[in-house]
Amino acid sequence: MKNTLSLEEIINIESFQKIQDDIAKATDIAIIMVDYKGKPITSHSNCSKFCSMIRNIEEYSILCEKCDSRGGLESVRIKEAYIYKCHKGLVDFAVPIIVNNQYLGAVMAGQILVEDENNVDLEEIVMAKKNFYNLDENTKKLLESEYNKLPKVSFNKIKSISQMMFHI
Repeated sequence: MKNTLSLEEIINIESFQKIQDDIAKATDIAIIMVDYKGKPITSHSNCSKFCSMIRNIEEYSILCEKCDSRGGLESVRIKEAYIYKCHKGLVDFAVPIIVNNQYLGAVMAGQILVEDENNVDLEEIVMAKKNFYNLDENTKKLLESEYNKLPKVSFNKIKSISQMMFHI
């Protein structure tokens, strides 16, 4: 019987965390590694305040996990980086980690807005209500303010970063 591999057996997580932190800082994007179930293996590098706040709201956290899961699976299916929009319209990408034809997990990155949005047609992989559920006005205003602080990156740069991550 064939043994199932795990990310921890193949990658030195502590070393990868340092590489991940440096790439996140250099590219101004958020990065995290997840296993094949979508469970985080590394700590979130450069997670935006907007996404941290969204992930602390249960209804949205579930949608974030769905986006991560579907993005990772789509990247495995196409065997390359998959660039998409999350349920809040942010651009993310997933890079599959495949060893001996076994999907072990993915590197998820993004939490950015695309500069040339009108020229780019990305799949929104989880459709969701655009409103902020039953949040109080202060929280809504704070979320809107943090959303407006998200980095805007050209689509060509996003593609280049996703390819770099795929090659790593």
